[in-house]
Amino acid sequence: MFASDAAQNVGHVVAEALTGTGWLLVDQSFGFLFLRGTRPVNAVELFHVPGNRRHFGPLYKELCHALISELGSDVLTEDFAMALLDRPLDGFENLGFHNYFVH
Repeated sequence: MFASDAAQNVGHVVAEALTGTGWLLVDQSFGFLFLRGTRPVNAVELFHVPGNRRHFGPLYKELCHALISELGSDVLTEDFAMALLDRPLDGFENLGFHNYFVH
């Protein structure tokens, strides 16, 4: 899945996994699962449900800040500029899906 904020010209590749109770958004860069308790949150719900943005915004920003501290902003400017945003979840405004199934 491709997540982006076209207005700020940033994006990120994430994945969704189908669970027994719905689609679960996974940010493999952080090994982060978007769960509200035991309920999976998908990419559309992350950005477009205000309660999810309020819940995950500070958590995701903390992950991004830790990455900035570890790698430095110069590296991220080229490869993961979304992490540098004041509100990194803005990068999930526009979504593109690409399904690939291994048989």
